[in-house]
Amino acid sequence: MSPRCVYRNVVNNSHFFSRACDIQPSDIICSPLPLCHSFGLVCAFLGSFIRGSLIVFPSEKFSADTLVDLFQDRDITVIYGVPTMFFAVLEKSQRRSHKPRSLVKAIVGGAPVPYALITQIFQEMRPQYVLNGYGMTETSPATFVTPLGHCSESSLKTIGKVMPHTNAKIVDRDGRIVQQGEKGELCISGLPLQKGYWEDEEKTSEIMKRDADGVSWLHTGDEAIIGEDEHCTITGRIKDIIIRGK
Repeated sequence: MSPRCVYRNVVNNSHFFSRACDIQPSDIICSPLPLCHSFGLVCAFLGSFIRGSLIVFPSEKFSADTLVDLFQDRDITVIYGVPTMFFAVLEKSQRRSHKPRSLVKAIVGGAPVPYALITQIFQEMRPQYVLNGYGMTETSPATFVTPLGHCSESSLKTIGKVMPHTNAKIVDRDGRIVQQGEKGELCISGLPLQKGYWEDEEKTSEIMKRDADGVSWLHTGDEAIIGEDEHCTITGRIKDIIIRGK
């Protein structure tokens, strides 16, 4: 199988995500995300490469102090990060009374994003837009993103709308599609899907299942609702996950 075929989902994902975020060649992007993380590699780095933007990696390891300094030294217009990074930067900025001077977009993902954090980013970092992205490594990774310009409270409490060449459905425990507005498991199909887990057919078949039409759907394990406005809201986790850290 050619490399072009293998990486098509990743390259397309970086293209469509950066386009949804309206990344421009004139942007100066700051990404403290590690390149071993799909959010940092695909959405931030490859996205900037495809759009011809300058990207700055502030430090080898994440440092909130370094990020605050960078905002004073460079005209950063876009910042990517996971919620914990933004919490740390906001805390340092408040202590040092430093605010970004040219920030246009703050793009948050990689973990559930509290609405209180989005509000604080608007108040303290003063971007024009805060965009919330959702996805999994298994989906290249991004599958949902806040539509640009949708800055209402109801919109920002969601993960946005499904991306191009991506399909989403909400199913019950028996795999049947629920009525619009009802809770169920979020499933994804389309271009972003992985082919499967390396040499693990059992795990692959556990989360990737074909419907009656032969379409492969990835079961995310996330409980969600898709409303009439097509915005998706994550309401819980169907699969139990234990996260441990030092």
